[in-house]
Amino acid sequence: MRSRAFGKAILQARPYLLNPERLEQLVRQAAQKTATLPPKPFRESWAYLHAMLRLLRAYQRGQYSQVSANALLSIVAAIAYLVDPVDFIPDEIPFLGFLDDATILEFAMNKTRQTLDDFMAWEVAGLFAR
Repeated sequence: MRSRAFGKAILQARPYLLNPERLEQLVRQAAQKTATLPPKPFRESWAYLHAMLRLLRAYQRGQYSQVSANALLSIVAAIAYLVDPVDFIPDEIPFLGFLDDATILEFAMNKTRQTLDDFMAWEVAGLFAR
């Protein structure tokens, strides 16, 4: 399965991985936006969206590195698309505004599900190790 919008997001994601400060800013912006999202369009990917943010934060801080370059790029692309105010369907359009964001997130989630599951297992293991 290919997505033209996701392919474009992949190209726009590369600079974030080359600049730790820019990646940190992206995660902050995404966390702020996530706090205002209506959960219904994201019901299939809600837990994974938050796992993506936590993974990026842990990666950016050097706490977690067991993520492939391809998975990392897919996750950054999805988060950057979510934050981008100029996406395929403007977020201000009632009922439809977040549909493209949810679709891109689900696409990335499906591509990186094992990576995200591994990360969440790592988080849980860390909680029990304390």
